[in-house]
Amino acid sequence: MSDFEKNLKKIYPDLSIQKAYQQYIADIISDSTTDWEKFKFQSDKTKTEFHQSGLWNFVINL
Repeated sequence: MSDFEKNLKKIYPDLSIQKAYQQYIADIISDSTTDWEKFKFQSDKTKTEFHQSGLWNFVINL
């Protein structure tokens, strides 16, 4: 399990990894998201994993 996925489980402990990814995407693209502190878990390694996974490209193209 990647650092990114471990941190998703911390933010969304009651969700499966797949559902946590979906909720994460929904949260970061939502105009109503105001609690950006919960996304500060991203270390340089995690940010790199996020971008390399293609998830970032998916999010910015929504």
